[in-house]
Amino acid sequence: GDATQAAIALIKAHDLIPSATSGMSRSDQLQLLEDEFDIPAWMLVLSLSQGTPQAALELLERGRNIFWDGVLKHKQVFASGSSAFGSGSGVYQSLRRLSISSDSRNPLQTNISIRDSAADNSVSAGNVSPLEDGVNGPVVFINIHALRSDALILTNREVFSLDLPELKEADCISFYQKYRKAQSVLGNQQSKVEASEFMIELFKWLWVTAAEKILQRLDILDRRSQDENAAPPRIWWATTKWISVLPIHAAGDHFACKETGEPDSVFDRVISSYIPTIKVLR
Repeated sequence: GDATQAAIALIKAHDLIPSATSGMSRSDQLQLLEDEFDIPAWMLVLSLSQGTPQAALELLERGRNIFWDGVLKHKQVFASGSSAFGSGSGVYQSLRRLSISSDSRNPLQTNISIRDSAADNSVSAGNVSPLEDGVNGPVVFINIHALRSDALILTNREVFSLDLPELKEADCISFYQKYRKAQSVLGNQQSKVEASEFMIELFKWLWVTAAEKILQRLDILDRRSQDENAAPPRIWWATTKWISVLPIHAAGDHFACKETGEPDSVFDRVISSYIPTIKVLR
């Protein structure tokens, strides 16, 4: 009920992660990161409700950098005594910008201590400026949460968000459980038909609730190449929680593709690549 106070609490949680993992065994570090991996998703939900897609993506990128640097055993993030947000500059300043037009008594401005504004060297800045011309294709983060689901899209011109109201977290959980079961029985001839039917259902659901809307917003669905031999455009999917385990690159209404010949699927329209963060892509 109080997005501002929730955001402040999440920042404090972020502050604790690097120091909390200092001195832990490697397995314990990874377990803590896994347990708290929802924090960046929560930050995105709260920041989208208060600010701009640019600010929301900056927070998401900074939060994910902590986790991915930890997973990759970044030598500075987990160095003894280090604090990824020691100065608080990036995330704190981003949250302050979210409320820049709010009442001056907004606790987001008054309760967050303003510390050194210099960039902290232990975590890469959440650089979400437009992509360089050499990066072929947009970056698409799909954030699926109990409160809301969105796509955050970064191109070489802008950052924008796309609401995905039909992409429900509960449906993702249900589909994932069935997906794992289908994968396990695909080699069993008796169960193969049922498993294949479910996979087709899953691909169509991903297409209708997310992929088709994203390609439409990017003007890819209506685009027709003059050269049939030209390569299709690329999308860099950013691997968030559920899109990490569900095959967004295979989303499509494959029965319709077969019946009509229309390329109503992701892999008929774009080349899919996966990245964990914008930092990694750069």
